[in-house]
Amino acid sequence: MASDTFAGALDDVRIFDHALSEEEISTLHTEGVGLVAAYPLNGDADDASDNAHHGTPQNGVNLEGNVGVFDGDDDHIVVPDAPALHIRGQITLAAWMMPVEQKTQQIVRKGASARTSPYYLATSGTGDLIEPDDGIVAIGSGGPYALAAAKALAGHT
Repeated sequence: MASDTFAGALDDVRIFDHALSEEEISTLHTEGVGLVAAYPLNGDADDASDNAHHGTPQNGVNLEGNVGVFDGDDDHIVVPDAPALHIRGQITLAAWMMPVEQKTQQIVRKGASARTSPYYLATSGTGDLIEPDDGIVAIGSGGPYALAAAKALAGHT
């Protein structure tokens, strides 16, 4: 069964409640302005920010060492829902990743599916970042058709 679950190593996943400015990006290592969650994945899935949005590894995520290793089938980390994670508008998602497969892969997703997710970070099979178009993410061979249909539906509801 094909899966868009990440296959490879992840480290230092961070979620900010706004788009970072150039200055904020350059000072990331000393300050955490707007930092909602940070997952260094150094042996656990705990949130290193002051917000305690700790995650729980699922289906065999390997968190030994200084990175999280995911098998690409069903490994993921679940973070409980919290009001601070209900980010609307501009957002910054950052992660270090080393994929071991060329396929569409989810890195960070808020919600049960990419279709309904208010924010989402993924790579395509060619390594490009996948970004929402008008708040809608459509992937796969039928992606353009699904995107057109979703935009039409959103514009008339």
